[in-house]
Amino acid sequence: MSIRVVKRLPLLVCLALASAVAAQDQKAKRKIAWLLPKSRVAEYGYLGAGGKPVADRSLWVFGSELRGDGSNRIEVDRYADIPIALLFTLPDREVKPGDVWEYQRYFFHAARWGESGEGTGPIGGGWWGSGPGGGPSSLPPVCAKGQFRLVKYEKDKKTDEECALIAGQFNLFEMRQERPNNERKLVITKNDLGDVSVTASVGITRGVLVRGAWAMKSRSWERQVTKEESKIAASRTTTSETIEIREEVDLDAEKMTKAIEAQVKKAVEWLRKQQQAGGDWATIPALEDGRVRASIAGLCVRALLAAGAKPDDPAVDRAMRWLKSQPAGTPASTCGQATAFVYRAAPNDKPFAELDLAKARGDLRKAIPKGDLEVVRSFVNGLLSRRDAKNATWGTDKDYTNILTTRHAIEALALAAEAGIDSPVDAWSRLLDLLTATMTEEGAVVELAWEGVTFPEPDTDTNRKVKPASWRFDIADPDGRASGNAFTTCAAAELLKACEIELTRRGALKDAQKRALDRAQRGALAWIQSRRSWRTPVPSEADYSAHVFQHAHAVMRACAVYGAKKVDGVDWHLEGAYHLMRQQYEDGHWDCGYAQPAADTAHAILFLTRAVLRPSPEK
Repeated sequence: MSIRVVKRLPLLVCLALASAVAAQDQKAKRKIAWLLPKSRVAEYGYLGAGGKPVADRSLWVFGSELRGDGSNRIEVDRYADIPIALLFTLPDREVKPGDVWEYQRYFFHAARWGESGEGTGPIGGGWWGSGPGGGPSSLPPVCAKGQFRLVKYEKDKKTDEECALIAGQFNLFEMRQERPNNERKLVITKNDLGDVSVTASVGITRGVLVRGAWAMKSRSWERQVTKEESKIAASRTTTSETIEIREEVDLDAEKMTKAIEAQVKKAVEWLRKQQQAGGDWATIPALEDGRVRASIAGLCVRALLAAGAKPDDPAVDRAMRWLKSQPAGTPASTCGQATAFVYRAAPNDKPFAELDLAKARGDLRKAIPKGDLEVVRSFVNGLLSRRDAKNATWGTDKDYTNILTTRHAIEALALAAEAGIDSPVDAWSRLLDLLTATMTEEGAVVELAWEGVTFPEPDTDTNRKVKPASWRFDIADPDGRASGNAFTTCAAAELLKACEIELTRRGALKDAQKRALDRAQRGALAWIQSRRSWRTPVPSEADYSAHVFQHAHAVMRACAVYGAKKVDGVDWHLEGAYHLMRQQYEDGHWDCGYAQPAADTAHAILFLTRAVLRPSPEK
């Protein structure tokens, strides 16, 4: 056996060698990447003077929001949050200390409504042509243009982790729209609104932001929400913030389920206390219908039932008696009334998310009282009488049809069918033809990744790669230049599935319709997959951006009716639930600031309980 003798080097020589290696390291090009798993959340705390943690202020970023190329899909809906989207941005190539790279990003630029410049669009006026202030409800677009620089690699003093220190400096430029040859074109103007600086310390090994800071001084516009309206007002934004990672959280299904149950219980207790003596939840403004009491009362009843309340629960009983006494109104109100009666008759011995209506349909039809069935029938007849004869859609009045009101009407018709009340086949067939003819394809091709979803046509390598598609608010509008938003596209996804189910159940789905339906469904889900966000409905420039809890509920319905377990490898329900529960008030309620906390709380409960009665195409 031989013994290897190692000659020890003098300490000074070791230090010199270490310095040389470090210097070489600083000169070497390296890839800095986000490595936070999609199933994890990075929780950040804000730091005040002297680096002390600020109570009750935090920021959380999902692993699914950070892309492998160093970019992110963090959505913001106010000027003050622009630095956050810039802070979580890495180079898309290998870099070394001293390297500089140019970067720019648009914000609030995707408005499609009110193209006349009058600001009179259905949910948020357009920004262009309306002068400073950008119209009554759309944030004027801005471009952050500047550069990043990799300053150095350093050891973090708290974690001893090797970090890359990245600094960025940007100017905010106002944008305008031009139409050369009648083609929409966004132009970055020379009007400098202010500047933003960011500094990020990114852990090399973990691939997470360890510490970040930003400063912003800019002329801006902010959304001011009141009980009556949302408007845009000019302001000055001057901020200086520092955040530091607090922990990484696993979206553990077992732990999250227990947390959801506890938070839903608190929310239900709060919701019960808000019920009026007459049985309703007062007059509350809704997104598409102004003031509609019945739609909110129906929403709250469904939330109570989804959370486990029994059909004879006193709060449910009072609300149902009040709903029965109200005449049929707008489609949203009528939907709230009709669906509440069907939900009350559905078996709720287990969560709605686990209820198979194909098996439970017979029990549902036996359970619904004859008197209630006649009430639902009258609501269905009222809805059918309000349908636009030209395009088979619904609206808030006879002259203005839209996709959101149509979704309400179709939801009521679909659930009424489960109770045994069928609507004419053409109500479904004509709507399907309109939906498949009016989709607007946009963005890069997406590789569909929806676990648990079955499409009308078999999967192939070709049809799994599709362009995202959206639907505009006014689906019958011939202006194909307009695209949609998260609310309208989620509504379209639901409507397409409802048409598929009803036409298949009745043997009326034609082969040509089936092919068009497959393409449209894939386009809708590709849009949701690529544009999904819990922070705000996208694009985040208009009035609807404030309705974050209604948006979460809309995304849940779209995912649930297709039976999606994961979207792009992410458990969408756990991720959304985490985001919602982090915004819940201590007493159990939610409030987006629109003076409609009962509606916001009901939407959140329905999301957390995945309360969707999923009809089945089985006859």
